[in-house]
Amino acid sequence: MNASVNYIPLLMTMFFAMLVPFILITADYLMGPRRPDSNKKSAYECGFIIDEHDDSYSDRLYVRFIVVAMLFILFDIEAVFMFPWAVSFKVLGPEGLFAMFFFAAVLLAGLYYAAKKGVFEWD
Repeated sequence: MNASVNYIPLLMTMFFAMLVPFILITADYLMGPRRPDSNKKSAYECGFIIDEHDDSYSDRLYVRFIVVAMLFILFDIEAVFMFPWAVSFKVLGPEGLFAMFFFAAVLLAGLYYAAKKGVFEWD
């Protein structure tokens, strides 16, 4: 079989993956309602309405938002490393299993430490 024939499903998937967002954005633009007002045009950040003319709002973000976001990224990266491990689980054997247990244990120890420090308490 010709090698280029094997790439046709991949090319079709890539074509449709690029085409669908353009179709959806165009359909939203053509059929969506347009009711602009001052609230929709105002700046909005993490649940706080920001007034450009008011200087009393000095804190942009609470530190706990950033810490929780960093923890989310940490555990998201853990999931990214677990997918290839799960795919090659049989090839890796017991060494791969113990390595993943160690990896997960280190991350769970970090989660336990963050919980003991009170990172997840929203006072």
